[in-house]
Amino acid sequence: SGVTVDRAVRRLIADGFLRARDRSGTFVAPTPPHLSRYGLVISQSFRSRFLQSLLAEGKKLEETGPCQFPVYFGIQGGGSDDYHRLLSDLREERLAGLIFLSNPSYIESLPVVSGFPEVPKVAIIGASGRPEITAVHPDSAAALGLAVEHFRRAGRRRVAVVTISQVGVGWADGLRERAAAAGIDMRPEWMLGLDVAVPAWHRHAPFVLFQGVGKARPNALLIADDNLV
Repeated sequence: SGVTVDRAVRRLIADGFLRARDRSGTFVAPTPPHLSRYGLVISQSFRSRFLQSLLAEGKKLEETGPCQFPVYFGIQGGGSDDYHRLLSDLREERLAGLIFLSNPSYIESLPVVSGFPEVPKVAIIGASGRPEITAVHPDSAAALGLAVEHFRRAGRRRVAVVTISQVGVGWADGLRERAAAAGIDMRPEWMLGLDVAVPAWHRHAPFVLFQGVGKARPNALLIADDNLV
């Protein structure tokens, strides 16, 4: 019936598949959602600095190009409004792909990860562990190089570091070598890791807080994990 057709057309317009142009008529959208909308999936509700930067870049791309980047927060658990909105968008084919801004392993039991094989999926992570999800990640070595150069230009020659303990001793040794090449002192006792399962790094905290004066103390701090900010 005409009513059914009218409802269908209105739904397609609302979903972005059609566009109504005043008196000119209704036309197929040049950038339909199944070709131009990429969902940004975040398992938790916490917004780190890193996530905020990624979301800001998504907004810039929306302003300068044809793509859109709807955000789905707090997906872990599968009970949030954003999760149901994401599931609906996938079922109605309103997304061209998914970009996981947090580890998809936290939500791997949910159909947004394990289902919809026709939807391309990318995760910003070192390794996704799933062949259907392509893993991409920032160049951490280059980022640390920029940090060391920033300290050098600012005249900071004694730098403490706080990070997650899982990075390991090898990471800390490599960072100290890079800093030393720039004339910056990063002493082993100035390396702090936050993880109750690795107590060795915590012993450095009281040393940094209470030991030494003047040049025996750091005059700058490198926070090497955005979740600590």
